[in-house]
Amino acid sequence: PRRAIIAAYARLERFLAANGVPRQAAETPDEYVPRVLHDLELEPSSVERLTALFKRAKFSQHDVDTAMKEEAIGALETLRDELRLAREAPSSPHSTPVVGARA
Repeated sequence: PRRAIIAAYARLERFLAANGVPRQAAETPDEYVPRVLHDLELEPSSVERLTALFKRAKFSQHDVDTAMKEEAIGALETLRDELRLAREAPSSPHSTPVVGARA
C-alpha cells in the first residue's frame, strides 16, 4: 500500500504537469498544493487527501493500509476525471478554466 500511494501521488504530479502546473524542483507538497488549487481551480478535497496520504506513506513510519491505498487511488481517479472535464468543457463565463485562472 505504501508504494501504491507514493505512485499515485507521482501520477498526480504528471497529470498536473500535463495540465500546465508542474512541480518546481525545490517545491514541497505543502507549497505545491495551494499553487495547483489556485492555478487549476480544482476542488481541494481530493488533491489535499492524496497529498496527506502521500506524506504519511513517504515520510512517516506510521502504518499505511489497503484502505488508504484505495482512498489514494480513488482521489487520483477523481482528480483525473475533474481535469478531463475541465479540458473538455466549452469556454463560457461559468466554465472552470484548466490553467492559470488569475483574476
